Parts: sequence; structure tokens; C-alpha cells
Amino acid sequence: MQQKPPGDLTLFDPDKALKTIAVSEAGEKHWARAKDATKLFEAISAKIKVQAEYVCWRDGEVMPSQKVGGPGTNQYSKRGRISELKSDLPAADPGALTAHRWRKRFCLKGETGTIIDQDKMQLALDDAKARALRVVEQQPKGTERGTRAVRFQV
Repeated sequence: MQQKPPGDLTLFDPDKALKTIAVSEAGEKHWARAKDATKLFEAISAKIKVQAEYVCWRDGEVMPSQKVGGPGTNQYSKRGRISELKSDLPAADPGALTAHRWRKRFCLKGETGTIIDQDKMQLALDDAKARALRVVEQQPKGTERGTRAVRFQV
């Protein structure tokens, strides 16, 4: 399994990333209506890459309180813990549930933090390419052309 470190996340701009995701979603809707598979795939792949990077950054900012802090349970070790409520997340943060879904689809949690899994990313991009072609050609998911059952009337 190939893994890619998330890069230098100290220069990562979460507000810009969330704007890129929103623009990519709008582009995805536009290119789906325009029936352009190439541009649709470009919009989807840009969104997927930024989502994975955002999750890596977010996991560095927000840590569950039970995993951070000193080994003791007294008030002094608890004081240094970071929770989602105290962190500096952008106002447009999609929330913990959405971040969890993105993390599960694109990333791995390691000892050093969350990293982008290239195998998962490649699977997601391959799936996005197939979906873009299906959307443009107006084919239902899972149906191969010419294999649909035909009912005969007697």
C-alpha cells in the first residue's frame, strides 16, 4: 500500500481549500448538465484531492480529548488538550461526520497523523471517471449497455 505524506500543511489554507471544494461542486453540476465528461472528471478529481488534503490538515488541528494530553487524569494534564470546540476551524468546516467519511475514503490514520493513501485515491479517481462517463451518457449505475432484460408480451 503506497502512502503519501500530506505535504507541508503549515502552508495549507483551509479557507481556500473549502472554497475550492465549493467551486468544484458547482463545476461538477455544470459539466454534468453540459455533458462534458472530461471537464466533469477534472472537477471531481480536483474536489477529491482537496478533500483529502483538508482532512489531513483538520486532523492536525482537532484531536479527540482522550488521545491528547498527559498520561494522568488530573486537571493539569487535561488543560492542554484540544477539542473541536476550542480549535481554529473555519466557519465553513463541513463537520466531524463529513470529515470522517472523507478520511475513510481517502486517508489512513497513522502514528504520526493522518496521511493520504494513494491506493484509495486512485480507486476514488477511477470510480469518478466511470461515474462521469455514465452521467454524460445517461446510463444507470451498474447497467452495461445492451444487457438490460426485455419483457415480451404474450
